[in-house]
Amino acid sequence: MNYSNFKHDFNKPSRFTAEHYGTKVSVEYDHSDLSLDEVFDAFETLVTGMGYHKDSWKQWILERAEEYQEEENDKWDEDEKITYEDWKQQEEEAVRSIIKSKMDAKTFSDALENPPEPNENLKYAAAEFLKKIKK
Repeated sequence: MNYSNFKHDFNKPSRFTAEHYGTKVSVEYDHSDLSLDEVFDAFETLVTGMGYHKDSWKQWILERAEEYQEEENDKWDEDEKITYEDWKQQEEEAVRSIIKSKMDAKTFSDALENPPEPNENLKYAAAEFLKKIKK
């Protein structure tokens, strides 16, 4: 499709047409700037006009939504998956990093057992930020 000649004339009508078993069904809007709701309402009218029951349309929508949800869940799961080996490697790198920073074992152990409250970290970050912007 050549889009180079596409003009944004939103006042032109929009028309959706389906032909099925010799029956023609059309839905027309008096404007072109359709919302997605209007487009799907037109599709629903076409599908039911072709002879499908409204419950079949709804069931198809629900099944498709379920498929999309499963795809999203699978995608999320894949992004979040980490193998034990990767986790172990990350843990070892963190320990090496701490050792490199010359933190002694007691300080490290205390930090693991009694981490600072998040609010304390936020207060500290805010104070540091204020120091920087005052300079």
